[in-house]
Amino acid sequence: MILIDTGNEAILDATLKKYKKYNEEKEVDSTNLIIPGNLNKKIVGFIKFVKLDFDGTVYHVFNTPNSKSSLTISLSLKYFAKLKKENLLDHFFSIYKEYETSTESGYDYTVCMDFAKISNSQIEKVQCDMMNIKKNCFASFFYKYFDSVGKSSLKPIIIDYRDSECLYISSSNDRVTVIFSTLFKDPDDIILSAIFMEEFKDERRKYQQAPQILFSQKEPPVELKSHGFTKTNDRFYITFILFERHMNKDFRENTINLLSTFREFIHYHIKMLKSKLNERTRMKASEFQKILDRAKNEKKNVIKKTIAGKTFRHLS
Repeated sequence: MILIDTGNEAILDATLKKYKKYNEEKEVDSTNLIIPGNLNKKIVGFIKFVKLDFDGTVYHVFNTPNSKSSLTISLSLKYFAKLKKENLLDHFFSIYKEYETSTESGYDYTVCMDFAKISNSQIEKVQCDMMNIKKNCFASFFYKYFDSVGKSSLKPIIIDYRDSECLYISSSNDRVTVIFSTLFKDPDDIILSAIFMEEFKDERRKYQQAPQILFSQKEPPVELKSHGFTKTNDRFYITFILFERHMNKDFRENTINLLSTFREFIHYHIKMLKSKLNERTRMKASEFQKILDRAKNEKKNVIKKTIAGKTFRHLS
């Protein structure tokens, strides 16, 4: 199985490019600009793009106006406003507070990095934080619920992280329950997803430390029935029961990383499964064709003659 990366490669490339160009500019500024060759050096590359993820997340990355050393990133996230309203973004704000700037119109959150204030020893961490800005927002409410186990009770919440798909999370004295509600529109995907999830559950039994997994098709879990979820043929519900061993400080980051990409993980592997089945079907069809070709009777060149000994031929 292939694990999905949590970071955004486009943002990583933009921060690397900006940092490199900024260092090149510093080298030019530290030399005499009238030296032949320096006049033709390109100063700070132009960066400006809008990137849209499949889940509707929008990034706007651009050079900060009137600053040669800064890069600005704006984020539009479907569930950001709800998390902010429910006060579930403490972890997120603790990471990006020092980079926070006035929010760009049409977006939920904006950060600005000034490479002139970032040391060489800090640059890798900053780049990692920026490329994982969506994941850290997703992780923020997990931190809140993980920390509440055995201490204080938080009311269950449903987060609409995609159109027609959502995530339910609740905490109790010793566990956190996470339920993914995901949709499969293609009839083949519905069949393959059921097979895949059954195999996923069976594989989990080999690892005693893995979270308990419950899977249901059509029928929503009891936790979701009270929120208006009804029986539908194309909807699947995957439940994870997380205990202390999955939420402690040594493992919680890995747990969150896997959960944040779980939906993409399922759909990606179902697409791979369909591709593999099509490939094997074509190979099998080719083998059958060869068998049929070998079974054909070879035409024999039989010469027929008349009673007089003359060769008999059909007129075409």
